[in-house]
Amino acid sequence: MDIVERLRQRIGLVKFDSDAIALRDAANEIEQLRNDNNRLAWLAIDNAKDTGRALMYRKILQQIADEASGHGQALAYAALKEKE
Repeated sequence: MDIVERLRQRIGLVKFDSDAIALRDAANEIEQLRNDNNRLAWLAIDNAKDTGRALMYRKILQQIADEASGHGQALAYAALKEKE
């Protein structure tokens, strides 16, 4: 189960409103960071086409796809597949 899903499940289980707020804020922050990371990755790939660095970015993405795990690996696979 994803960390965001686990945080959101625990919101209803805590005793204090401040704890629920902290869990909600943490889940929202993780989602925002993921979205920002996705946008930056796509911008970098698109920009690389114009600057001749596309091969370097593809190698980096391939290394992440081969060696990483979880969300980063999934993003790398998606980026490699999308830009083919």
